[in-house]
Amino acid sequence: MTMPRFLVHPSAVKGGKATLTGAQFHHAARVLRIKPGEIVALFDGAGKEYLARVESVGREEMRLDIVRETTTEGDSAFRLTVLQSIVKAPAMDLVLQKCSELGAARLVAVPTVRSTARIPADKAHARLQRWQRIANQSAQQCGRAGPMTVQIAANLDEALRIKDDPLIALHEEEKACGIADAAHRCRGLSSASVFIGPEGGFSPEEVQRLKESGAIFASLGPRILRAETAAITATALLMYELGDLGRA
Repeated sequence: MTMPRFLVHPSAVKGGKATLTGAQFHHAARVLRIKPGEIVALFDGAGKEYLARVESVGREEMRLDIVRETTTEGDSAFRLTVLQSIVKAPAMDLVLQKCSELGAARLVAVPTVRSTARIPADKAHARLQRWQRIANQSAQQCGRAGPMTVQIAANLDEALRIKDDPLIALHEEEKACGIADAAHRCRGLSSASVFIGPEGGFSPEEVQRLKESGAIFASLGPRILRAETAAITATALLMYELGDLGRA
């Protein structure tokens, strides 16, 4: 059985002691029912990893003794930003979880003309918090040193200001350049971005704006993939070609 692992803020670890509160405490104490004396793993998102023994479980916090401190190397030196056209909740949740597990450094949710979902302005903050929690939980499960960062862009122009260069844009009308060809053009770089559009494709105006930004248009092959499938596939291929996926 895998040892439970929890993300803690660096300030929650001090003097050989640690404290779990909030959602992390609830999951540890109420869902997993962890008891005093049990050993768990903690990580602070900044490269430090701890083995800790539960000292006490209160009503709102769990106190732990640090048994051992190490550093973790669960993140790739290559930084991949995924720009994802916003899709409906179940599919978006899947994209967040799997891109995080595959090693993407950041995911930016982008409203596009043909996006299948919209985020009302008054719900954007709550949606972002929820998506970041999914990324945090994924980081705990898969052994990352720190969670994938999640952001919401107001529009395409803002997304293009946020991205890391170079930008690979998946485009169903691209016939000459496959994603492996696009990855080859990014070799030796420390970062890049990939843009996954909606299932209806980018609008002509968006294609023109991407061209003006210097995007590399690429194809995932002859089959038409759902947006979430395309996002997971592209992230896996780019992290294999440019990151640490598949490396011992």
